[in-house]
Amino acid sequence: MTPPSGETESLDRETADDPVATGLAAARKELSIRPRYQKKVSSASAAIQPVARGDIRLVEPLPWMEGHKRLAVVRRVDAQRDAAEMMLTHPWPELATDTDAVIASDDSDLPHPLVVECYVRGPVWLLQLRERAGTLTESLLQAIGDVVVDRDRTVESVYAGPALAGPTDPRWHFKEDEVREWGTLTDDCTAALLEDDDPWLLESERLHPQTYGDTSNPATPPREHLRLAETVHLIATRPVTMEFQELTPETMDPGRWVEYLGRDIGIAAFTALQPIHDKTLSTLGDPMLMRAA
Repeated sequence: MTPPSGETESLDRETADDPVATGLAAARKELSIRPRYQKKVSSASAAIQPVARGDIRLVEPLPWMEGHKRLAVVRRVDAQRDAAEMMLTHPWPELATDTDAVIASDDSDLPHPLVVECYVRGPVWLLQLRERAGTLTESLLQAIGDVVVDRDRTVESVYAGPALAGPTDPRWHFKEDEVREWGTLTDDCTAALLEDDDPWLLESERLHPQTYGDTSNPATPPREHLRLAETVHLIATRPVTMEFQELTPETMDPGRWVEYLGRDIGIAAFTALQPIHDKTLSTLGDPMLMRAA
């Protein structure tokens, strides 16, 4: 977004004696006038494309989280966890560093060069992935490793940028922004994978249907719909637990969920929570059964 003219003049005065700020401002100005790549693909064709290594995919933030859509390259697919390890990309070769691989547009199926940020990487959920914008062959993926990891400068069609010169290099700030932006897309999946078997304690309000309002009603605020979607996502992607005292009759009554959320959404939400209800009741019942025996 281009700042108003008054702000621009103020920035010019502030950065006139600061070469780092001047360089960064110049880079940002150049980026602001370059459109981000948008490739239109029908939803039908996108739906039938399985995610595979080498795909250049559009990644979007989870609906209840902030962030921007970005293109990234698939390194590995973890089908068991419904996740993919990916590397962030951008289209500006002049901002590439020695940890980035620059690929010509002819080799990526994109209408512009592709810079693969090999060390700005992490896992995302498959549900965050949208259409495939291009593909990198296995030989290109190998070439990226040869250039960036092995420092082989003889590889054709792929090259790395010059090394960063430290914080005084304008690309330093750009790279920091890239790392932060990629974090908004990967933090949830990374946290879930690192937690592994450590159970997630659901907040008490998530266990009650009135928390979400009448999601069958179009007038219900979007945040209530998103909160329900987030709860279902947490249950689906993490081992979760709940406090026994939160198991109220209303929580365990599917009719109440239907009453608050409508038939389809209410039954789906109750079904998602039911395994946690059963697990919580079973842990309570074990000592009782032992005493009875």
